[in-house]
Amino acid sequence: MITDNDRRKSNPKALITKKRMQLKYFWITVSSVIVMMLIVTLSIYITFLYGIENMMKEMYDISKIKPVLIQMNYILIIETTIFVAFASWLSLRLSHRIAGPLYRIEKHIEEIIENGNLTEIKIRKKDELHDLVNTLNELIKYKMTNAPR
Repeated sequence: MITDNDRRKSNPKALITKKRMQLKYFWITVSSVIVMMLIVTLSIYITFLYGIENMMKEMYDISKIKPVLIQMNYILIIETTIFVAFASWLSLRLSHRIAGPLYRIEKHIEEIIENGNLTEIKIRKKDELHDLVNTLNELIKYKMTNAPR
């Protein structure tokens, strides 16, 4: 059943429309990026720590190298934060292009059940699921033309 509150909540600019589904894919994407960044960071750190540090011990004073290593750690932390933020934004943006039409289809079907009002479903050009919406619209047109009178 569609209420006035549902109509007000279906803001096409809102990034989260199907919360459960979107958050599931959000966490999958973000956790994947975090794991990848940790692997890259650890591999760089281990390579530098054990490989290059041993070479530099012979050539340079280690007390001069340590601040550089600490600065590199800060840079890696900042880069990881930026990548995670970007992956979070991208994940929400992409999942919205699927969740938005799903939300619209769900509410439209509820409206048909509640009122018997057969109207076409409309979604944005950049949204996904255009094939599904077109098929549902064909079904609606078929029912409108072949409805018992």
